[in-house]
Amino acid sequence: MAKLALLWNLCLLLFPILLVQALWARLRTIRLPEAGGPPYKHHQTGLSILGIGESTIAGVGVQKLAQALTARIAHYLAEQFGQPVSWDAFGKNGDRLKDLLDKHRSFPFRKFDAVIVAVGVNDTTGLTSLLRWSQQIFELTNKLKELYTAPICFCSVPPMHLFTALPQPLRYVLGIRARMLDQVLRRTAEVSTGVFYLESGFQPDEQYLAPDGYHPSEKGYQFWGELIAEQLSAVLKDHRGKK
Repeated sequence: MAKLALLWNLCLLLFPILLVQALWARLRTIRLPEAGGPPYKHHQTGLSILGIGESTIAGVGVQKLAQALTARIAHYLAEQFGQPVSWDAFGKNGDRLKDLLDKHRSFPFRKFDAVIVAVGVNDTTGLTSLLRWSQQIFELTNKLKELYTAPICFCSVPPMHLFTALPQPLRYVLGIRARMLDQVLRRTAEVSTGVFYLESGFQPDEQYLAPDGYHPSEKGYQFWGELIAEQLSAVLKDHRGKK
């Protein structure tokens, strides 16, 4: 973290250039809509998961929420456990961690076997302080524990240095900031009971990116969902063993 903090402070000297690049990137980047379709799929039996967060939970990059992250995780979990997996997706493009805190009373209230949180890109670009980020992680996990008895699983902050829609050096600088937030997230999960960190395994290959070069494509969500499901299945098995 100390090395990243030093690099971050040095990069701030480039602020005028970075500001111009950020404005340019915002103007030229394709604005994709959130996915359509029902934000859930329920079965009478089996497991159930809830996905909350930013644009990837809202399905930006694909047409239907059934193709987005929460649904893909459910699909691969069903294959691993050999039973149906219901899912609910509660996401909004542009949301930060503080927005999830503000909205927590609106989350679906039913029994879930796991709660998956995918957030961090907007906190990176919005320059959320590390202290506030850490505090908000603790606050959100406490709110979620009041609502659900399920494990709380945070996806890692996407490595923004691989986002091809961003020009250099802006991409490099935001990548440093994303890694700083990610390290705080990982450490916070390590010291929190019932909270888990899931590596997202972002792939910069064009086939895994939507036309905006910023969000996952359908193949990207499939790859990401399978990777998260592999880690989540271990969490669920361990959680079941402790009951």
